[in-house]
Amino acid sequence: MRNKRGKRGTAGGTPPAVRLLTLCAVAAVLLLGPAPTAHSSPSDARRSCSYGVYVHGLRDFDVERGTFAVDFTLWSLCDRSSRTGAAEHFWTVNGVSTRLGPVRVSDTPAGHYRAVRVKGVFRKSWSMADYPFDRQVLQLVIGVGYATTSDVRASAATADSGIAPGLGIDGLRVRGFRVTPGYLTTAYAGGDPTYDPRAPVRWNTLTATVVLARQDWTSLVPLQAPLWAGVIASAVNYLFTLRITSVLLGRLGLAGAAVLTIVFNSQQAHEQLSTTELTSVDLLMIAGLVYACASAAVTALTWRLITKGATDDAVRRLNRWCFLLTTTSYLGATAVILWLAQHGGGDPHTLPITPCPGGAGACMTWP
Repeated sequence: MRNKRGKRGTAGGTPPAVRLLTLCAVAAVLLLGPAPTAHSSPSDARRSCSYGVYVHGLRDFDVERGTFAVDFTLWSLCDRSSRTGAAEHFWTVNGVSTRLGPVRVSDTPAGHYRAVRVKGVFRKSWSMADYPFDRQVLQLVIGVGYATTSDVRASAATADSGIAPGLGIDGLRVRGFRVTPGYLTTAYAGGDPTYDPRAPVRWNTLTATVVLARQDWTSLVPLQAPLWAGVIASAVNYLFTLRITSVLLGRLGLAGAAVLTIVFNSQQAHEQLSTTELTSVDLLMIAGLVYACASAAVTALTWRLITKGATDDAVRRLNRWCFLLTTTSYLGATAVILWLAQHGGGDPHTLPITPCPGGAGACMTWP
């Protein structure tokens, strides 16, 4: 009997140390919970989308209204779990009017692809100060997603975005293209109840920037042909130093005609550029006008010296030195104006878009 009870105690009983270790393990599991996984972070659970832009055409540059027209494709490539894309969340920051075409949808091995063709008119403050060597920066600031708690991690597909080769209009040619992600902060959340109405909201944007440049010397010919005629007339005016009254009157008439020609030409050229800025063309006109006025002043001074009995040598010497001084100054001023126009600081009228924190790449939406 003693042996049987001993066997039952050895086989059926559990040592106290084992029981204590088991209870501790169960308590640790209940308190600590399951081991964390790679998908437990809310930010990792967000869907990701890359957005790109391809510009097909540029047209209707309107300096007076401050607009331009563009034809482009906006596309998105998202995770397979996403069924939204470019067309559902399309909005613009500087757009005047847009028209969207049919949305192309396809499921690819890389993800869910959507593309929409857009034709629109966008705002642009044109800078004509350096014309005809101006540089213009066109911006398409496009919203690519609403900043809600269920939105996506947005990134710019810079490698696959682009612009059609050979685009240009009105003497401007494409010199650069880039796509950058960014964001705008507003106080408007679109009535989304997940946001505190007192807190600002961040919106993801995609900015396609087209850099245009003009190097068109020939455009100066129709704008400044009368100016050059007036300058040549003013230069020739120095050559007539005879004491004949009719010659002196002819010099005064020629100088006056040169001044009036440049004044009228300056007004027409400024209206043709349709801008209120002081342009390089205006500066060239001013330099020519000063030269013509100097020629007229020397003509009047020559008449006065002749009437007071100055010698022919004195009159010729005065006209020769005045010609050299004024002509050299005019040519130097013209060269400086053209050099500054060709090496100007670029287009100052660009929209300030806040870049993504942490450098270029993805913009993360946050509530």
